[in-house]
Amino acid sequence: MSREIKFRVWDKDGKLIGFNRFEKGRWQCQILRAAGGSDEWSNGVLHGPQIDQYTDIKDSNGKEIYERDVLRVEGYGACRSGRSGIS
Repeated sequence: MSREIKFRVWDKDGKLIGFNRFEKGRWQCQILRAAGGSDEWSNGVLHGPQIDQYTDIKDSNGKEIYERDVLRVEGYGACRSGRSGIS
């Protein structure tokens, strides 16, 4: 099984725009309804000032963990995933 390549894209105001993923040899994007688009996947790539990569890890509730997510680790408290914390 290969690793899923996916990114979460934010606008300059810190609002989630959508997601990019690499699937079947090409990039696809999902624009969220809150950003004025649909939730369908389409060809192309979203761009924004903040992009977080999916770590290919899910929490105990099945929620995807991305870089910069704040995690609570039993016995250690809160920490940040990604480059500045847990990898």
